[in-house]
Amino acid sequence: SFVISSATPGDGKSTIAAHLARAAAAMGQRVLLIDGDLRCPQIHNMMGLSNQQGLSSIIADGVPIETAIQRSPVDENLFVLTSGPIPPDPTKILSSRQMHQLIQDAATTFDLVICDTAPLLGRADASLLSACTNGLMLVVGLGKTEREALNLALDDLSMAGVPMLGIVGNGDRADSYYQRYYDYEYIQPR
Repeated sequence: SFVISSATPGDGKSTIAAHLARAAAAMGQRVLLIDGDLRCPQIHNMMGLSNQQGLSSIIADGVPIETAIQRSPVDENLFVLTSGPIPPDPTKILSSRQMHQLIQDAATTFDLVICDTAPLLGRADASLLSACTNGLMLVVGLGKTEREALNLALDDLSMAGVPMLGIVGNGDRADSYYQRYYDYEYIQPR
């Protein structure tokens, strides 16, 4: 099991999490994708699923996990635990003993557990969830993520003792020569 996060919002962490989950499911693994971004959840929208109950409902309200996990409408081996309603204190939920137990139980039931989380900077969410997993994969928006923000995020992870599993570059950074070539417009003579 692992966590996917980014230094800042908009780097595509939720998209990468969903694509990795779908790819692993397509290869025959039983995958649980957890939307642990309890501040700005996106997975339910991407997967076309309801978010009436989910992770926050299990931890805060005692909803049984079996009723909160949803099957992907398009991927046979993919199961999704949406965030559920946004709680007043996401950190309290993510740091709870129940959260740790949920991740441990999921890791024995599924071949792979992927947790999407809130961006790293200014929040402890990703570090808290990473403590329950094998580590963290960091998504970097190519041409978007500021070097200083990336360095701060890496420093935070190092100080928290979070195992770094890798960095994923997300986005298109077309070479300026090719970009000019494809953007070139022919001007008609008058």
